[in-house]
Amino acid sequence: MGRILCYVCCILFIFQSDNGLKVESRIHPHERFQRQTCSALEFHCASGKCISSTLLCDGFKDCDDGSDETAHQCNKIRCPKFAFQCSYGACVDGSAKCNGIADCADGSDEKHPSCDVKPSTGVCKSSEFHCKSGKCIDNTLVCDGIKNCDDGSDETFEQCSKFRCSPLTFRCSYGACVDLDYRCDGQPHCADSSDEAPILCGTENKPTCKLPNKPENGNYKILNCKETDTSPFCLQVPDTIAPEYTILEYRCVAGYNLAGTASIPCIEGQWANSHPACVPVSCPPLESNNLNIKCNYKGNNVLCEKAMAPGTVASLECKVSYQLTFEPGYTKITCQENGKWDRPLFTCTQVCGKRNPKGKPFVSNGVQAKVGEFPWHVGIYRYSANGTLQQICGGSLINPSTVVSAAHCFWSEAYGKTMDKDNFRIAAGKYYRDWDIKDSEMQERQLSDIIVHEKYKGRNLHFSSDIALLKLNISVELTWAVLPVCVDWRNEYERFQLSNGNLGITVGWGYTQNNEPSNELLTTNLPFVDFQTCWKTIPETFQSYVTPDKFCAGYLNGTSVCPGDSGGGMAFAHDQKYYLRGLVSVGLEPEGDAKCFTDQYTAFTKVSDFLSWIDSNIR
Repeated sequence: MGRILCYVCCILFIFQSDNGLKVESRIHPHERFQRQTCSALEFHCASGKCISSTLLCDGFKDCDDGSDETAHQCNKIRCPKFAFQCSYGACVDGSAKCNGIADCADGSDEKHPSCDVKPSTGVCKSSEFHCKSGKCIDNTLVCDGIKNCDDGSDETFEQCSKFRCSPLTFRCSYGACVDLDYRCDGQPHCADSSDEAPILCGTENKPTCKLPNKPENGNYKILNCKETDTSPFCLQVPDTIAPEYTILEYRCVAGYNLAGTASIPCIEGQWANSHPACVPVSCPPLESNNLNIKCNYKGNNVLCEKAMAPGTVASLECKVSYQLTFEPGYTKITCQENGKWDRPLFTCTQVCGKRNPKGKPFVSNGVQAKVGEFPWHVGIYRYSANGTLQQICGGSLINPSTVVSAAHCFWSEAYGKTMDKDNFRIAAGKYYRDWDIKDSEMQERQLSDIIVHEKYKGRNLHFSSDIALLKLNISVELTWAVLPVCVDWRNEYERFQLSNGNLGITVGWGYTQNNEPSNELLTTNLPFVDFQTCWKTIPETFQSYVTPDKFCAGYLNGTSVCPGDSGGGMAFAHDQKYYLRGLVSVGLEPEGDAKCFTDQYTAFTKVSDFLSWIDSNIR
């Protein structure tokens, strides 16, 4: 059917006049009506009516003048194998032939010779073929590529091997003749499909997509297949060859979810993805670093770390040393039929800087200390030459896997580098200094890494940037006796806490006035000292060690920190929480046999100067 390309079609009239040739154009009313009335997706009946192009040559006269069902419109149409072709070319369902109803516009589906076949009486007419089953069919139906006998005896080598095919036909391997254009057209027309043989069509080595079995508890849809299409392909017969660019759309029945890709195209003879499966609907596993989760299904406890069936109920509570940031209004969540939890997991925040007043009391030289009173303090131990572990420094737990301490505890002045991590161990929840005394709350850990600040160079640079992070090989378990100290990441409270005379607290096993390290954990309160006061008070030889990244604290009356306390934290209270402000760094060298100079201020590494560095190394 031609397509009109002009907006207004004209007919040119040329005739002779007294003044010579004259050309006159007149608008053709029929062409104008056709262009303006019917869309590109419609067929224009000769009467002027517009119908959908899909109704053309379907056996039914949709045009009131029948112009959509004529040989002129339909004789070039090729019908698929499963269809019946009317004598004028239209295609109707294959089951329409001889069903007693005229499905072709000219009734040719009921005029076919095979429609005259009656139940066999054992004798067929001279114009009929006698099937082995006893059925009689018209002789013209023998060896035409279609099994018209119910036993297929009309399409055998025995019947067809002596058939002579015209040059315009293709000879099937058993002898039947079919249209030459049917050869290698992608659809079998010979009864034995020899017209689509791979060796004939050059497809023997080419991969081909074949329709898969439907997934259990699911189905798939072939895009572009009409509901009325009864071909094996559209009926989704397994192993039927699927043409290139076929797309399968998968879906599952209620109660099942698709595991895999929903849309699978055929590209270059292969399905682009594995065919998905339908699995029972389940809610995803529940995991949290800050919640204790218990899951129950129909009265039985189930693992929360695996997918769970609808109806599973999960009970939630904050872990030890964690607390709610806000009240969520629920403590249980339920797995729904759609595979989703009805509520999200809420979040508990880690408790930090919590001083524990319920610890066991001890008295050392009149200063009371308690087991677990400062749960962030850890002891740092190093192997000695005889293979025993000796306490050398302290540190502060800032999260379950990280301790902050002084760099000089891990620095070799002789070699100018960080010592090997395997030389060290840490102990959290420890009250007694001796490693071999196993406190009830003690947790021992190895180090996976020691990160010394890149600018630290030891005594050569007066111990500036004296800070290090210790990464634990296994995170500690947070308990009442093992908790991190708070870090003021936004530095909100420093201006209040680091004010002249304000008291901060330090903890350690340093040397006492008896020149012996303390066997029990000691604590003392030291006042912050402003820079000018400190600078004027300390000896000139010590001034260079009070670098810009340090602050001073202490008394001049014999109360101070000593060797063994190095690296330990100095924390200041705010709103009943303790925030880490300083690390014991350097003090005056003692004179004579003394182990500690207690009548002078101590320099502390100022933690706020290194917040970005700490943050970048613990993320």
